[in-house]
Amino acid sequence: MVGFSHCFYLTFFAAGAALPTTIGWFDAFGHPDHILMMAILTGIIYLNIGFIIGAINNYRYGNKKEALTAQIVWFVLEAGIVFLALGFIIPSIGMIGFAIGGALLVASLGLLLYGGGAYGIMDIFGYMGDIISFSRLLALCLSTGGIAMTVNILTVMCGEMIPFIGIVLAVIVFIFGHIVNLLFQSLGAFISGLRLNYVEFFSQFYMTGKNKFQAFGVNRVYTKLKSDN
Repeated sequence: MVGFSHCFYLTFFAAGAALPTTIGWFDAFGHPDHILMMAILTGIIYLNIGFIIGAINNYRYGNKKEALTAQIVWFVLEAGIVFLALGFIIPSIGMIGFAIGGALLVASLGLLLYGGGAYGIMDIFGYMGDIISFSRLLALCLSTGGIAMTVNILTVMCGEMIPFIGIVLAVIVFIFGHIVNLLFQSLGAFISGLRLNYVEFFSQFYMTGKNKFQAFGVNRVYTKLKSDN
């Protein structure tokens, strides 16, 4: 959304002009850290929804250990991180936050060991990777606005530096460049959205079928053979 707002603005205004349609806090060029925080927060919320669905599915099929060690464990880990952060931020909480947070972190590690042994600890890196993967949303914002700004700069250069036909080339560069940017970035947003859903989100709760696939056929009881004679 932020990247598209940059593209929309740069399509109609000269490069370097003030941006009246974008709130400064959401400006990907001015405050990319804000967009990154929003993307990471979106990832955490999205994954937690997947964990809830996955825990419900495992509980319904009787996989209580799987629900505890593959989904619920991450809520315990996140709660531990929250209490540790509160201990640092709010002095009045202090050691209480550290104690509760530390206990929850140890409990989450124990659950991972219980579920997958020593290899279960490695799931922490997968969890972090799934969240960090949402940072691609910042990349989409920056690339969309950056390419649009480049098209505007090239448009101005063609109009000012090329005599006679410069204005014609400027119009062609301006229209063609922004159309290509819009199509390219729309495709990128679509593909990135699919990836975040199928790889990061669906993997938290998707369960394969219980029965193996059997090809269609005929179950014969009696077979008659006709001879050519």
